[in-house]
Order: sequence, then structure tokens, then C-alpha cells
Amino acid sequence: MLAHEVYITDRINTLVDVSTQEKDHATTVMLHWYVEEQVEEVATADTLANQVKMVEDSNHGLLMLDRELAARQSPGTATPE
Repeated sequence: MLAHEVYITDRINTLVDVSTQEKDHATTVMLHWYVEEQVEEVATADTLANQVKMVEDSNHGLLMLDRELAARQSPGTATPE
């Protein structure tokens, strides 16, 4: 998961580089949203990878992590405030 997020980050950064080189300011601005989202995705993937490493030899720890992840809301289902 983390490796995939790092790959996606690299692809987005390449797009930003191209749009900047081409002086396509509108695309650069739009891509900044993706850059910000990727920062969050990489941080989440890194946190999860570290949590799994900490509990990988513990069935109880894995069960607790599984329950915690199951309780999270999907990004598209968050209730507006």
C-alpha cells in the first residue's frame, strides 16, 4: 500500500513538473489539490504500515487494528458539519 502511494505521488509530481514547464497555470493549480491529497494518503499508508509492523506477531493486536480500521468512515461517506 505504501509503495503504491509513493508511486502515485511520483506520477502526480511528474504531472506538476510538466504543467509548470508548459506554463499551464490552470492545470498546475488543479494538480495542487492532488498533491495535498497525496500527502495525506502517504501519511496514512505510512502510519498503517508502522502499526502492522508493531502488531504483526500478535493476533490480538491485529484484531484490534482490524476493528479500528473497520470503524473508520470512507472519505465519501463523511457527514458534513
